[in-house]
Amino acid sequence: MKIEVFSDIACPYCYIGKRHLSEALSRFEHRDGVEVVWRSFQLQPDADGDGVATSTDMLVEKRGLPRDQVIEMTGRLREQAAAIGLDMHPGKAITANTRDAHRLLQLAKEHGLADDVKELLFRAHFTDLKDVQDVGVLRQVALTGGLPETEVDSLLGGDDFDEAVAADQNDALHFGVQGVPFFIFDRKFAVSGAQPVDAFERALEQTWADEGEPVTQ
Repeated sequence: MKIEVFSDIACPYCYIGKRHLSEALSRFEHRDGVEVVWRSFQLQPDADGDGVATSTDMLVEKRGLPRDQVIEMTGRLREQAAAIGLDMHPGKAITANTRDAHRLLQLAKEHGLADDVKELLFRAHFTDLKDVQDVGVLRQVALTGGLPETEVDSLLGGDDFDEAVAADQNDALHFGVQGVPFFIFDRKFAVSGAQPVDAFERALEQTWADEGEPVTQ
């Protein structure tokens, strides 16, 4: 079984959804027969982070949301994350363009390390409050995740995997993905959003039983 996951590093619900999927997989008796493939999706492809502005500032200044409302919303998210063991500070996360982070994930896929690097990127952004647009931060994450130093430096100094990121974005449009996280199970079933663990368990069982119709031709 293949699970394709469209998500963005800057999306707190994607971090929660990743943890919920992981929990569901840990309970699934056929876990060894499941491959999780991380696909790139940028919620704000034109974002131009300055290494200072937080997500709270962005939502207030660019989206026009009341600051009190944003603080309340991100506070609920933090509580939701804490309930599943995540130390997450979504309101304080630094606004960033995640294109290079996605290119790094494409490299990680080639080495079978995408899940680990994805986790490290989420942690850097939401827990350590690092600027995931910063080359130094990305390099540290990559090397911590076990990626080859020479390949990492080549990627961060050029445009390696830029086309792969664009291809994932185009595939997302093809599948009708309008928000993330978005999970596609063997291209038969889809789960949208950071659904509860039991929703992922049902999708796993249903897909393994091969009871559905493809979500795309």
